[in-house]
Amino acid sequence: MSTFRTLGIEEISHRISGADALIVCHTSPDGDTVGSAFALAEIIRLTGGDARVVCSETFPDRFSFMTRGESGEYRDGEENGKTLICVDVASPAQLGRLTHLAAKADIMIDHHGTGEIFSDGLVDPDAAAAGIIVYDIYKFMRESGAVPESAYTARMLYAAVSSDTGSFRYANTDARAHLCAAYLVGIINSDKDGEDTAQIARLLFDSKTVSELRAQALASKNLRLLCGASVALTVITLSDLQSAGLTWEDCSAVVDIPRSVRGALIGVAAKEKAPGEYRISCRSNCAADVAAVCASFGGGGHTRAAGATVRASSPDELIARITPPLEAAVKENRNAERA
Repeated sequence: MSTFRTLGIEEISHRISGADALIVCHTSPDGDTVGSAFALAEIIRLTGGDARVVCSETFPDRFSFMTRGESGEYRDGEENGKTLICVDVASPAQLGRLTHLAAKADIMIDHHGTGEIFSDGLVDPDAAAAGIIVYDIYKFMRESGAVPESAYTARMLYAAVSSDTGSFRYANTDARAHLCAAYLVGIINSDKDGEDTAQIARLLFDSKTVSELRAQALASKNLRLLCGASVALTVITLSDLQSAGLTWEDCSAVVDIPRSVRGALIGVAAKEKAPGEYRISCRSNCAADVAAVCASFGGGGHTRAAGATVRASSPDELIARITPPLEAAVKENRNAERA
């Protein structure tokens, strides 16, 4: 069994300085993995190195202010001779069709409490976002004189942290996240040529395409209540998408629908990504551990936000499979509240 080393901020900074790097995001890219990856790529460029960001899937249009037109498309073998860095990736499975890159990774930077360490790197479950770890790297390198102030880097990091804290509304928002944001806001506000924090928040949370709104309407239509209405769940099948003229990418925010149901302790969105293959996203509105729920299907994440891939022949079979661990999570939460 391989033993991987935990790297400190200083060692990571030295490893990436002047590097020729390939940075990999996780599948179903969110604001944290995208913002963290593009911030890290810019940091490397500021040291005189070069970096490119790739992902197994196309970056959502709403992240175009971060990607600056880069497609993120991977080219076979392009990792050869490069420093390979995985950002916000908890396990090889999260790389999607790029899973083979995990064995070649030089550095992994992650903040998930559950997963599989597959490389030297820094995994900090106490960080609210991977962006906070990359922020620590940027701050160290800036204060040591290795890189200059960079408004673009600050915007990417602010977007990353804001994304994973729900614009600083989720339970994982702590003093560390606020201190990180305060540092970045100072840099962002000193530059008038790009997005300010209000614009970043709007682009991340309040700007949706018509197709994304239609996907959320579909999620509302398909809403079900389980476990005595303690769990709100929506299932969107490939047939649903085809009938509505939508794509899988349009469904990136549908988990917000079940999560927002009043009285629901857990919100779940299940999206059929391939025939018989459902990607479930779980969000907890309490201390119920949805990471444990997802871990039972080979997934993982955080206590209050996690995901997994579940195979089922139909939505009813899917619900039958995921209901027992959801019930267990609800029961465990209620017992803890009574204790």
